[in-house]
Amino acid sequence: MENQRPLILISNDDGVIAKGISELIKFLRPLGEIVVMAPDAPRSGNASALTVTEPIHYQLVRKDVGLTIYKCSGSPVDCVKLAFHTVLDRKPDLVVGGINHGDNSAVNVHYSGTMGVVIEGCLKGVTLFAVMIRTLILNLRDLISARLPVRFWKKDCHR
Repeated sequence: MENQRPLILISNDDGVIAKGISELIKFLRPLGEIVVMAPDAPRSGNASALTVTEPIHYQLVRKDVGLTIYKCSGSPVDCVKLAFHTVLDRKPDLVVGGINHGDNSAVNVHYSGTMGVVIEGCLKGVTLFAVMIRTLILNLRDLISARLPVRFWKKDCHR
């Protein structure tokens, strides 16, 4: 059996060039093969919305060893569906949403595109987590070492 690195799919609702997703990529890259499929512009508040009235397009942004980044014209959930059905060669081991700038707790869970990412991963039976921060510092290592308010939402959705 081939010894493959874990496949990690990352998306968000703030867009492919957001600082939060860049920090998340840096933090997770040593842990596995990273594929990012994120909106081409901010799509906050899209929850689990699907684009059904127009075609969805995606484009390769960057390809390095162990890291592939795409941008997509659709919602965060469109990004996850497109990744699963078009660009991934196998089911990911982990789906990660974030880093969302703002707290997605309580009723906000229902509206968050970041949560839409991980809910879609859960529907596909993949382990997931989402990362939200409530501070202007967007460096995950600094946040963890400083014990600042970082919220991880994790769910093991294996069926």
